[in-house]
Amino acid sequence: MRNTHLLFLVVIVAVAGCQSAARASVDDREVPVQSTVDTVRGTISFVGSEPGIEVVITPAKSEPYAVIGGQVARLKALGKVEVMLAGRVTRLRSMTASPMGLKVFEADKFVVRAADGVPVYDGVIAREGDKFLLISASGRRWPVDHLPPTLRTLVGARVFLAGPLDKDPVSYGVISEPR
Repeated sequence: MRNTHLLFLVVIVAVAGCQSAARASVDDREVPVQSTVDTVRGTISFVGSEPGIEVVITPAKSEPYAVIGGQVARLKALGKVEVMLAGRVTRLRSMTASPMGLKVFEADKFVVRAADGVPVYDGVIAREGDKFLLISASGRRWPVDHLPPTLRTLVGARVFLAGPLDKDPVSYGVISEPR
């Protein structure tokens, strides 16, 4: 009987660990996640008017979340792009705090995935000799053959470039200025 209880406990712990790891294993190669981190991928939009504009992420196949946390200002500056957020679902927002009654996602990190439906590269601009590179958060390096002239002076800035890197980008945006 005692061995049965011990076996049951081991199975419960193993199942809980698998569920936690599965939740964090969403295809997000560029956002380092831990097993306790939630992720959500969707399109950013904005609700309300200044000064109370709320950032909302709407996943393709689930309900939207109000976004809070240290990344909100950067997300507001980017506009309507598709992103992968890493952080945590925190709580249901009360109806008095949000007339929409949305669930809340506290975002610690994010990666831009698409702009106007076009896949993007998200990384920091680097220069090696006369060549430009984009370096992702995971350290992946992409040569950029057609970096727009306005971005060439922003070595060290985090940007996104939409479309193939061997052609002029369809669109681009600055996520953060050079350090």
